[in-house]
Amino acid sequence: MHNPAACSLAVAAAPEALRGRYMAACQLSWSLASVLAPSLFTVLAAADARLPWLLLTGTALSAAGLPLRLERVLPPEAVNLPAQPRTWHGAAPACARPAQVPRTATTA
Repeated sequence: MHNPAACSLAVAAAPEALRGRYMAACQLSWSLASVLAPSLFTVLAAADARLPWLLLTGTALSAAGLPLRLERVLPPEAVNLPAQPRTWHGAAPACARPAQVPRTATTA
């Protein structure tokens, strides 16, 4: 759930010339976490079963204030994304509507 929002924020915060690097850094952070987390938590759990929970609690508490701090340094367009206009004007998009089968004399 978080990854699409994080990558969207990286795109919105990046200057046009550095957008690829920002996206690469975002993806690299997720990849490194996927590789390192199992080993780290195995070592912590082997030492004491409470250590993984303490690490998660500390990480969550420190990350809770991070968006408030980032809001001050990010460009305004990255913080307040414009609403996307609806293009289907209240009706279901074509991909969500059931297919219409034309009626012929043999099927009627």
